[in-house]
Amino acid sequence: MEKLKKYIESAVTGLDAIQRAPIVDYETDLRCLRIGDISQLKPFNEWGFTNAIVDDVSQFLIKKDDNFIARTGSTIGCSYFSKESLKSVFNNGIIRLRTTKEMIPQYLSFLIQTKDFRKYVNNVGMASATQPNIKINDMLDYELDVPSIQTQQHIVNTLRRYVYAAI
Repeated sequence: MEKLKKYIESAVTGLDAIQRAPIVDYETDLRCLRIGDISQLKPFNEWGFTNAIVDDVSQFLIKKDDNFIARTGSTIGCSYFSKESLKSVFNNGIIRLRTTKEMIPQYLSFLIQTKDFRKYVNNVGMASATQPNIKINDMLDYELDVPSIQTQQHIVNTLRRYVYAAI
């Protein structure tokens, strides 16, 4: 068993939802992913607009193969996998995970949706406060066995067939 942190190149929370990426009621060039967008499975075109300036927030832009997980609130642990780069940032209720070369990003996506991982996140998140909240380092301490890249790819290919067939 190893800790998840071994397979994560980058783990960060998003932009402050009030000061750096506020949602606005008019159309802009940039959207913002929020916990509610993830938990309600909203498509990209329904995410809120933000008036954040792209150059100021470029390190928070959503890229292809990014994984996101809600870190706070009643929907702690719900997740989103980005199949493409998007003209969007994400707010600070969300953790973005980018994998090392030893883990396929979509494998991580399927992993963080497992009952075992969700149970871990809920247990750790409930231990620290009245409102569920998980710290990045606590989440990265999750212990797991990671198969070879070839096995991960086989698992991803198999699950993709079933997941996309159900949609």
